[in-house]
Amino acid sequence: MPTQATVQRIAKLLARATSPEAGEAQAALEGAYKRMKRDGVTLSELLSLPLQELYQEALVKLVGVIVAEQGDLSPASKRALYAEYMRLVV
Repeated sequence: MPTQATVQRIAKLLARATSPEAGEAQAALEGAYKRMKRDGVTLSELLSLPLQELYQEALVKLVGVIVAEQGDLSPASKRALYAEYMRLVV
């Protein structure tokens, strides 16, 4: 199980995904997702942080990346997964 500090570092990196600089925002999003996979951090663990540490816009982008990575799912299954993750975010 990842430490709270690890989850917070990923949240800080993910916050940069809201940058007005498109390149920086994309790099931050991809970096946060790679770090999540590397450190075993789940979306639920990110969502357990206090609301002031999270940016909904970045979380929505992250959900898109997570679902897109699920290449073995049918389009209908991807839609269902996306809906489930979005429900958690909201």
